[in-house]
Amino acid sequence: MIKEQNCILKGTSLCAIVRDEMMNPAGGIVDFINCIVPFVEQAIVVDTGSVDGTRQILQESAKKYPNLNIFDRQFDDYASSRNFSLSKVETKRALILDADERIFRKELLKLKGFLKINKSKDINLFFDILNIYADGEIKPGGNNPRMFHVKDKKYQNEGHDCWEYLFVDGSRIYDGIERHIEIIHFLPDKEGETKKRRYWYDSTGKKAIAPSQRKGFVTWKKLNPLRAKYS
Repeated sequence: MIKEQNCILKGTSLCAIVRDEMMNPAGGIVDFINCIVPFVEQAIVVDTGSVDGTRQILQESAKKYPNLNIFDRQFDDYASSRNFSLSKVETKRALILDADERIFRKELLKLKGFLKINKSKDINLFFDILNIYADGEIKPGGNNPRMFHVKDKKYQNEGHDCWEYLFVDGSRIYDGIERHIEIIHFLPDKEGETKKRRYWYDSTGKKAIAPSQRKGFVTWKKLNPLRAKYS
């Protein structure tokens, strides 16, 4: 776990599952690690079978960030992979992010202030998730809480294919505290999104085939040019 003074979210573990993220609409795995890992106490990244070099980059990044913990788990579905990442949390809170999502420093500081005021509360925290398309369209998104206390409770994701829902002690979480703290989700253009759904989301049963080996991968993983406008 990190001890540096710049750790904004003390008592918080990032939980992320990745596969073939050398490139993605948000800037890729290196950008993801540099944007969030320095600011959490613990970072748990589960590689679910990358073949594009993502796993090797993670290993190199762990030399730079002592709080980065890398695990391997062959992909079967999203819910089981996320549950595996939660099982590795050693802090009191978990923060769920995907590799094409970012919480930028200004938002992290807002989150830090909120957690300081509510440090004694057991909360499920919903964020404002903004889906940013390459053509400039912005759509609100989000469903599950992205931050929650894991101490003394059993959180589990359940679901099929790419849609999973969060449960605690056997009950699905519908309610929580909503804060105007943004998670930015960078997406490709509409053509790329269509290909991702057709060749990846609708074909996740073919678990042995990595995303980078699927048709249209370059299209759905190419950098969203609007990423440069955010920091």
